[in-house]
Amino acid sequence: MTRWIGFWKMASESSELERLSQEIVDSQSHLRGAKSVESFDLATAIEREIGEMEQQRNKLLHDMASSAVEDEQRAAAPGASGPGESLQLTVPSVAGSTESNERIGIIWGRLTPEDVDRARQEVERHRIEALARHARELESLDVEVAEVDSLEQAIDLFMRKFGVTAVTA
Repeated sequence: MTRWIGFWKMASESSELERLSQEIVDSQSHLRGAKSVESFDLATAIEREIGEMEQQRNKLLHDMASSAVEDEQRAAAPGASGPGESLQLTVPSVAGSTESNERIGIIWGRLTPEDVDRARQEVERHRIEALARHARELESLDVEVAEVDSLEQAIDLFMRKFGVTAVTA
């Protein structure tokens, strides 16, 4: 039961992460629009909202990563069983051949609920690692976007200060 609660919690957090990321992207688009029409008050408000959403996203990512670490520590705790040989021996034989239904039935008979749980945990671990990589990439892209936004603001300031006259070479 606890395993299912954890699964649904992770699924909910993942959905929330996707929603926040999409809202940030949408807001960044609105921000570019506000800046293009020189609505600087609106741009400032949107930048503040983006900052708040990024903080929420970072907190959520931190919580998800912490939860994953705790789950792995619980799984590695004394009393937790290691990977079963039945999973390691039977899965390759199923995956690599087109045996008869009878042979597959025998293999499934060897597969235990613990094997399925271990496989589920392994998939979840890979998923969490992918989310962590995704979060690092998003943070890197956020830094790049901030740099571009700073450059754009500097250019806007320069243009307002020194005029919009075109420079010819």
